Amino acid sequence: MAEFRVFKGREQLAQYSFRAGSVRIGRNPNCDIHLSDPSVSRNHAEINLQGEAWVLKSSQARNGMFVNGNMVNFRVLKPGDLIEISHFVIQFDEGRDAIDNQGSSMPMADTERVLKEGEDSTTVSISLHDALQIHQLNTQVMGAHLAWYDEGHDENIVPIEQERTLIGSTPDCQAQLQPRHGAAGLCAAIVKDDDSYMLEPLKDSGDLKINAVGVARPTRLADGDRILWGNYILQFRLPFD
Repeated sequence: MAEFRVFKGREQLAQYSFRAGSVRIGRNPNCDIHLSDPSVSRNHAEINLQGEAWVLKSSQARNGMFVNGNMVNFRVLKPGDLIEISHFVIQFDEGRDAIDNQGSSMPMADTERVLKEGEDSTTVSISLHDALQIHQLNTQVMGAHLAWYDEGHDENIVPIEQERTLIGSTPDCQAQLQPRHGAAGLCAAIVKDDDSYMLEPLKDSGDLKINAVGVARPTRLADGDRILWGNYILQFRLPFD
């Protein structure tokens, strides 16, 4: 049985399970996996069970797709593969009964949560540059990162890719914040060690907190932790699994 989880950002929009047959992906409401966005073609891609393998192929989609960061038109899927179509990320996995004798598809989705805009028949074309930018944003959101909102209510996302990521208002900080009262200078560092992440207070950390609890020494971060510094609230996310 093939299982697909549909995400936009870190929000899961729907979940589907199919035992056999052809799985159509697109903006057309009749598609088995419905992605309602103007940049998604009405019939964007198709996944077919061939022998024991699930095979993804493009349906001459206007704006293409990525699998695990590579732009593709065809792919034999493996468990854990991430399919990117515009702003959507679809995680493929195989259930315990990957192949059974029923031969039927069983979509299981909370379709009311799928976005409703873009139901018209015209697909909005995006350039390769824009497609790569969307892919980069998807990659950042699905990887380890910090996210916060500035005074203009714009979301900032900083990937945690280095062994040491600095947080503060100084120019050498990867997560660079505008100085505010109680939030200026070098706040903290996120130290990456294999699959763990530690928050290490620095000289200007002041009243640094994790989930409203004061931090005075290096502290392990968990997915979804909120880092509070002055009136800044930064959310830490572990890599998507």
